[in-house]
Amino acid sequence: MDTGECVLHSNRFYSNEPPSGTGVYWKYFVATSATVTCPAEHTYYRQLKFCYSIHESDPIDFTQIKTFCSSRGGELAAVSSVEMNNYFKEFLAIRPHIRVCIAGEEQLDGSWELEDGTSMSYFNWYPGQPESGNQGCIVIKATSLGDMWMDASCAYSRSCVFVCEY
Repeated sequence: MDTGECVLHSNRFYSNEPPSGTGVYWKYFVATSATVTCPAEHTYYRQLKFCYSIHESDPIDFTQIKTFCSSRGGELAAVSSVEMNNYFKEFLAIRPHIRVCIAGEEQLDGSWELEDGTSMSYFNWYPGQPESGNQGCIVIKATSLGDMWMDASCAYSRSCVFVCEY
């Protein structure tokens, strides 16, 4: 009996459309195809049209992280929807650090914006977050409630995984 489990991952994957037109359906799939606008050394997620690469920072320094992504032709990835947040949870499930640095900066009025000035409208804050103070950046952190967002110092002594989006 076919269980629909992917043998390459520990999680089940489902979708609304078959990758080849027949067979088992998948939710999450990646491709390195010449027909997409994603360089071969990066990963492309078709459902979100998301081209990315994963890196590590130790210690966390958001300025250096953004410079690194920019030097590669990208930007620090923003999580702008529940679908994107769910995808981050799936593809980063076996990450080497409990923190994932993502785009978003707190403004003086307490609102959150992306680097280009776009206001953020989707959040997945851990209860009690964000805290006030000098913690103007965002990390996704593994918690007892699952992966939740927390505000963090933009220069932090801990390590994180970060995603450059292209």
